[in-house]
This record gives sequence, C-alpha cells and structure tokens, in this order.
Amino acid sequence: MRKIAFFVEGRTELHFVARLLQEVATKDHMYMDLREIRGGGKSGKTARTVTTIDIKPQMGSERFYALIFDCGSDAQVKTRIAEEHSALTKDGYEVIVGIRDVRPDYENSQLAHLRKLLRYGIDKTLTPVMFILPTAEIEAWFLAEHTHFGRIDPSLTMPQIQQAIGCDPATDDMSTRLEPAVDLDKCYRLVGKAYKKSKARRTINALDMSLVYVQLVDKIPELNRLVLAIDTFLTPAGNGQAQMAAS
Repeated sequence: MRKIAFFVEGRTELHFVARLLQEVATKDHMYMDLREIRGGGKSGKTARTVTTIDIKPQMGSERFYALIFDCGSDAQVKTRIAEEHSALTKDGYEVIVGIRDVRPDYENSQLAHLRKLLRYGIDKTLTPVMFILPTAEIEAWFLAEHTHFGRIDPSLTMPQIQQAIGCDPATDDMSTRLEPAVDLDKCYRLVGKAYKKSKARRTINALDMSLVYVQLVDKIPELNRLVLAIDTFLTPAGNGQAQMAAS
C-alpha cells in the first residue's frame, strides 16, 4: 500500500484534505487515518499525545493510505513534520505535505520568504516534504467555490454576497481577502446562519469538489500545488513525481 502524510494547522484543513482525497481517489482504494497530535516538545511539560479523530475501516482492496495530522496551529506544522519525518520515512511514506496559512504570522508578500524558512532544516535524505501555503486562510478557497452558497441556503444570492463583502467570489481573486473566514460569516448571516471553524464541515461538505479540483486550480496557485501533489501520488510513477513536486 502506497502512503502519503499530511500535517495541517487544524480541523478545517484536516476535513478539507480528507474530503478532497475521498473525491479524487476511488473510495475503496483510499484508506484514511485522521489524527490529532498535541504536547511533547523539548520542555517536557506536557506529554505528547496522538488521538485518533476518525479512521476508515479497511476493506482489503485499498491501494493508498493517507495519514492526516491536525497539528493544532500554524507554527506546529513544521515542528510535527520534523518530529515524525524519520519514522515516516522508515514506514515507506512517499511524500509529506504540510499545510499552513501565511497570515497572520506573515504578510502575503512574504510567501516566498516563509516557504524558504519552512524548507530550512528539512532533511533532504528522507521522504520529500512540500508545503502548501494558503495566503490568508483556507477559507479563501471556500469563498472561491461560489456555488456552495446555494447549498448552504437556496435563498443566498450572489448580489447579496457581493454587497455584503464588497467583491464577487465568482470572478475576483479570493486569495487577496485578508479575513476570508469573516467574509464567509458575513455571507451566511444574510440568511440567519453563521460560519464557525468548529462547524466548518458543513461548508466543506457543501463544496463542489469537481469544480475545486478542475477549475479553481487555475485561479489559486497553492491549491494547484496541493492537487498536483495528490495527482502525482495517485499515479503509478507517483514516487518520482512527488519528489519533483516536493518543495
């Protein structure tokens, strides 16, 4: 069974990646293991714990295994990768993907600088590591998939949305939005609902993943890099291609 690992900031990213993998891979060919990792570190003040969030029962026909870690914060993504890198390499993982936001720790203009910082110290003799960096928050990707609003509430219209947030998710570049989660909340409140990260699965389940996978990649470079990583992993030559994509 071929293996890929993801280290993400939190639950929103974890469930988005899981849904994307589920849609892209034939369901009975992908085995997913979702975990939360907390504590540990050099201080030793808090014991390191790894908790299973969800796991798909094995059917026996799976060809791919995806391990997805919720790291708890942006800053912990690289740290957890460093902690697990050697063990994952020994276990035969072909590629490791880290996903963290650029903001609020960095400005969007510092994306290249942040990528360089994240690469620093990564052992290149081990499994290739690549970082996906949504420029604000991953919610910008949800905004860009504008057809999902109608599935949140059929009465939520694009003219209402444009007036509420001052832009058009269907045509404008959502990666430039400074607080896309706030934008989503403003839109949902137009119909008496709210967007909360703790309930992000409602939004994730409303996304048209075929649109995300086929069309939005042309508008959102970091989403394109994520899709490329998944595509290359799922192909017979995935190992070599994944190494080329890892960065």
